[in-house]
Amino acid sequence: MDKRCCILTVLLSVWMQPISALSIQLIPQYPAVGQSVTLSVTGINGTIRVFSWYKGPNINADNQILSYIPSANPPQANGNQYFSRAMGLPNGSLLISDLVITDYIYTVYVQTDRAGGAQQESVKLDVYDAPETQFFVATLEVNVGSHLDLQCGADSFKSNIYNWTFNGAPLNISKSTLHIENAQNQHQGCFTCEMHNPVTMGYGEATLHVKVIDAYSFNGTVITGIICGTVLGVILAISATYLLYKKKVTR
Repeated sequence: MDKRCCILTVLLSVWMQPISALSIQLIPQYPAVGQSVTLSVTGINGTIRVFSWYKGPNINADNQILSYIPSANPPQANGNQYFSRAMGLPNGSLLISDLVITDYIYTVYVQTDRAGGAQQESVKLDVYDAPETQFFVATLEVNVGSHLDLQCGADSFKSNIYNWTFNGAPLNISKSTLHIENAQNQHQGCFTCEMHNPVTMGYGEATLHVKVIDAYSFNGTVITGIICGTVLGVILAISATYLLYKKKVTR
């Protein structure tokens, strides 16, 4: 009986030990160009002996931004990928100031005083463009009976709010796409997409003047209205496929 009690005590002791995992939070959560962000590290097991930050997901000397030994003087040593806007903090975090659009993936590697205390975690840093307000207008001709697909988008931020209107009247469409299966004369007019970014407070509006024509009067040439401009770092365009879209900045 005593032996079983001892075994039960050991099992309960192991089961009750707290489980901590390394994690990185962005502070603020949605950093914009020109701002500062802290890549805040939590869940470190033990006292930090040394930590290193790397650019990209791979840990090697070529990708190292900096290493930090709290007990050293000075504590920070710069690596091959160091840039002056980066600074290590004693708690393992990384502060990046004056953000640019190319900041994207960072990895931290931490060694502590505990046995097996090496930990590693990566974070994807999306930097959002500063708020802008832009308005664009274009004209497009389509055949009677053709499909009409419009898409209004901004890949630089995933939580935009969309509203569509037709000739000034609101449509019951809150998503980024608008589809008309069979274009008729009643679909001729102005389609407007309003896009609002609730975090950066950026706003964009694009209006497409659609003219529905009879196939026999169509000259066979696809008429394209193209509009380009920046809305929250977005390239907006209307092409022959009737698509309003954004090409993401290559990082």
